[in-house]
Amino acid sequence: MNLPKTYRLIREEDVPELSAKAYLLHHVKSGAHLLLIDTADDNKVFSITFRTTPDDSTGVPHIMEHSVLCGSDKYPLKDPFIELAKGSLNTFLNAMTWPDKTMYPIASRNEKDFENLMSVYMDAVFRPNIYKTDKILKQEGWHYELDDPDGEIRYNGVVYNEMRGAFSDPDTVLENAMAKYLYPGTTYEVVSGGDPKDIPNLTYEQFIAFHKRYYHPSNSYIYLYGDMDFEARLNWLDEAYLKEYDAIDPKTDIPLTAPFDAVVRNHCYYNVSTGEVENHSVFQYARAVGELFDPVKSLAFQVLGYALLNAPGAPIKQALLDAGIGDDIYGGYDSSYREPDFAVTAKGTDPKDFDRFLSIIDETIAKVVKEGIPERTLLAGINNIEFSLREADYGRMPKGLVYCIAIVETWLHEDEKALVHFHYDESFRTLKSLVGTDYFVKLAEEALLKNPHGVATLMEAKEGLTEAEDEAIREKLAAKKAAMTAEEIERLIEETKELKAYQDAPDPKEALESIPLLKLSDVDPKPMQYPNEETEIAGIRTLFHEVATNGIGYVNFRFSLKNVELPDFPYIGLLKYFYTMMSTEKYSYRELSDEISYRTGGISAAPQILCSEKDDTILETLNASARYLVENTAETMELMAEIFHRTNFTETDRMKELLSEYRSGLQETLVAAGSLTASRRALSYGSRASYEEELLQGLSFFRLLDRVEKKFEQSLPAKMKELQEKIFTKKNLLISFTGSRAGLEALKQHADRFLGTLSEGNDVHAGRNFAPAKKNEGIKTSSMVQYTALGGNFKKHGFNYTGALNVLRTILRYEYLWMNIRVKGGAYGCGSLFSLNGDAFFSSYRDPNLRETLEVFRKIPEYLRNLSVGDRDMLKYILGTIGELDMPMQPSVFGETAANALLTGATYERRARRRSEILNCTEADLKALAALVQSVIDEDAFVTVGSESKLNENRSLFYTVTTLSGENA
Repeated sequence: MNLPKTYRLIREEDVPELSAKAYLLHHVKSGAHLLLIDTADDNKVFSITFRTTPDDSTGVPHIMEHSVLCGSDKYPLKDPFIELAKGSLNTFLNAMTWPDKTMYPIASRNEKDFENLMSVYMDAVFRPNIYKTDKILKQEGWHYELDDPDGEIRYNGVVYNEMRGAFSDPDTVLENAMAKYLYPGTTYEVVSGGDPKDIPNLTYEQFIAFHKRYYHPSNSYIYLYGDMDFEARLNWLDEAYLKEYDAIDPKTDIPLTAPFDAVVRNHCYYNVSTGEVENHSVFQYARAVGELFDPVKSLAFQVLGYALLNAPGAPIKQALLDAGIGDDIYGGYDSSYREPDFAVTAKGTDPKDFDRFLSIIDETIAKVVKEGIPERTLLAGINNIEFSLREADYGRMPKGLVYCIAIVETWLHEDEKALVHFHYDESFRTLKSLVGTDYFVKLAEEALLKNPHGVATLMEAKEGLTEAEDEAIREKLAAKKAAMTAEEIERLIEETKELKAYQDAPDPKEALESIPLLKLSDVDPKPMQYPNEETEIAGIRTLFHEVATNGIGYVNFRFSLKNVELPDFPYIGLLKYFYTMMSTEKYSYRELSDEISYRTGGISAAPQILCSEKDDTILETLNASARYLVENTAETMELMAEIFHRTNFTETDRMKELLSEYRSGLQETLVAAGSLTASRRALSYGSRASYEEELLQGLSFFRLLDRVEKKFEQSLPAKMKELQEKIFTKKNLLISFTGSRAGLEALKQHADRFLGTLSEGNDVHAGRNFAPAKKNEGIKTSSMVQYTALGGNFKKHGFNYTGALNVLRTILRYEYLWMNIRVKGGAYGCGSLFSLNGDAFFSSYRDPNLRETLEVFRKIPEYLRNLSVGDRDMLKYILGTIGELDMPMQPSVFGETAANALLTGATYERRARRRSEILNCTEADLKALAALVQSVIDEDAFVTVGSESKLNENRSLFYTVTTLSGENA
């Protein structure tokens, strides 16, 4: 590479672990830090990160993250971020704030699209519209609202409402409390995302001053990854932006904390729903464990997290469970702070057990130090981490971006250490050589047992905190209004109107056209070809998906649930969780965990519901899956036989432990993913497929789990065994394998080690009696915000799926719902979905409203009937839709997507027709969907998961108001 003279090369190095060459640079004039990762990956990534170190909890870094994406000099429209989302082929587009940094990453496989995205993001961060109007701060951060002289003043703003939702999550409250006391004298003492109590203290002047100080190239870390013309990208960065700045010392370094003399104790509170105080407190034991820059030590702490805490039966976890302290124990190593920490957290606790919690941890570590850690456990932990790194399967997140996030953790603090953790081949060799020595126990002794740099937190559950805070806010705002003159009140009403007018005003045509667009000719008119080859293994139908997987095999044994009665479906949710977590005939559950981690990249079971495109049939399966190195095929098959045929369901004490842990985790998930909880529940009222999914993993499943956990059913072990014998049969089985042909041959050779344990089974089909029943429930939680969904099924009303629905989803997501739910309503998010089986819903996320949101949903048909879409806008919506459709998939996902397409009848021809309907979508096609959407709206099936006070205020909307557990409220 010819390096432009405007840059200075700091270091050039090969990184074989990433199949890449890396270049660490400085921009001479501006002082910008740059890292180039030159590799063959066509999913190109750009990111610019700023070290943002606030000294208060007004959330200014977080609000700035939102706000700079609301227009800039070159792109003067109000929301170029959304314009990009509507009309780009991006594979990632977002921005993120951490306690010490703010990152603006994009990714795309299309070269021109990548250039466009870079241009918009660079202009956004260096030349934002925030200097031209304070309305951006008001919209994205916070503002006062008052509609009439007799009304109440209220707070609103996207980040304000987002953080009210975040502060409803006990993990967020705990993390903030830990950082405050573990890192005194640093930026980590404050809440970079913003404490809702402090956000309204942020002034426009402070907001602007923050940007001037922190958003300078000398405080920036620019990352480019993938297969691209780096010289051209560097020249553009210099010419367009960097050359305009002179280097400064940004004075944003984060100091190390002073040594502690003793562990600090902290007592704080978090809100729970009425009746949930008992045994709902949270304990945490956290230690700062030194510097970031030692790669062997960093990996060793991750191994200790597995060996001491997270593996089933791990000594700290098991000692706490045996002592009856907590029902969910977790934690481990976190390197996202300047000084990493190692923490143990216990949920579902009684405050009186706090001292015992701390003592048991210290006693257990002392015992481990004395007796040692089994070598097999250490090797299992090492293999688990190494497999994940080499597989680089990060779901829909581009791996280049995952690398960026990890690199910035060290790069932010020392240029030369940017890639210190990515030369991991040598680190793993060193780590393996240390197994059998006292290295790991000495590390645990020094960093965890004898280390005074720690904080012990008791976070006590308390009812009514949210209501008390809401009342305090009302009183504060009422007092503010009482102190205002009539002129000041009138001015606030006028400011409220002005902000709404600003939000409603369309962007000028010239501003909209400043956002660069691709052409339809840049889009492949053909859908993806799926690699489906049919064969047999031991007489069983097998789908082979030949994909390059770097020597890894992905096998999925799909067992039909056709002979399982619907009332038993929730028990399948339990069955899949018990697998790999309980003892088998050959292994204790701790030994089993070690074997899985040592031999494979993971074994799991998961239910799946698919709907056929050919007819109305529903395909229900329980999928037993494994990922492994092909040379370990035989051992993997033996382990799968042990797990799915010989699990010991008679260990009722272990089963009870798992039920408590599972219930605790699922309860938090249902609230945190409230939009999914609400939409799945609303659809279950009228759709059999959604009803079955709800039984398997939704609110219905949670209620069975809650009941069984509170009063253990003595018949449960027998039920698990009965379901296992019903489901795991050869007649129920379809095999799907993704990998190389050599991997397929190895599976054919060794599959009988698993298949030989299966009975033949029969072709009995259980009844599927489903009676639709609209319930329109309000689900009370401890949240300060709402998650509302309204749904139905358009096929019931004679409508068919069309590709135009994909385009409509893009429009709703980034136009109608975005404007009305997020921009005007102040919610953090909004969404919609139209499924091939006819199920459809509209939803909101971290929403301060409820009744108003339902009205927004109900007006969608009217919006469609009056829709007017110009040629440019239609092109934009089509491009955005195709971009979402063509997201790259990891090999394991690609293989299973191919299998699902074959099984549901999603033939190439059907997918080509839908793609053509998208590419040729017209305004008339979209307007014609008004009747389809109206049919969904008219079902009027809705659910809200939200705060007690808001649900009580709107109780008349619902048939019933209950808790997550189903108790009437």
